[in-house]
Amino acid sequence: MKFLLLFLFPFSLFAQTVPQPKQFKPLSTTKSHNYNPFQKSGGLQQLRNQQQQQIYLQNQRKIAQLNRQQQQRAIVYQKILAEMKQEERSIKSKEAYNKIQLQKQSYFQNYQKLYYAMLQNSAPVSVKQTVYLVESTYFQNKMKQSDFEEKVQNLVSASQLCGHS
Repeated sequence: MKFLLLFLFPFSLFAQTVPQPKQFKPLSTTKSHNYNPFQKSGGLQQLRNQQQQQIYLQNQRKIAQLNRQQQQRAIVYQKILAEMKQEERSIKSKEAYNKIQLQKQSYFQNYQKLYYAMLQNSAPVSVKQTVYLVESTYFQNKMKQSDFEEKVQNLVSASQLCGHS
């Protein structure tokens, strides 16, 4: 038996000393390109993120400020337009009022001329004269009586050519 023990002893000694290969974890290729050495420590990436956030907030404040200024300008512009329209209406209404007053005064004066002339029998009753005074007043007394009579004569001639008498 000693012989058998001596014979098996060297094999048992070598059987324990044979190293076995270790198993390594497989490497992932998807994470390797996103690796950032500063991310864990919070160094440069954190500083960059803070600066980006500050720039973003500053831009947002500027945009809000510009929007407020634009709204204020639009309000001022609308007020100016409203004031201009009001002044324009006021001027137009004053001009219209003055024009109406002048026309009233002119109508009244022409009416008095015609009325007193007919009452005193110094002028015969004339429809043509009455129409001229009304039309002249409408055109702010800028129409000459000779021009009016010429136009009436042209209308009479045209009427006679058509066979109307």
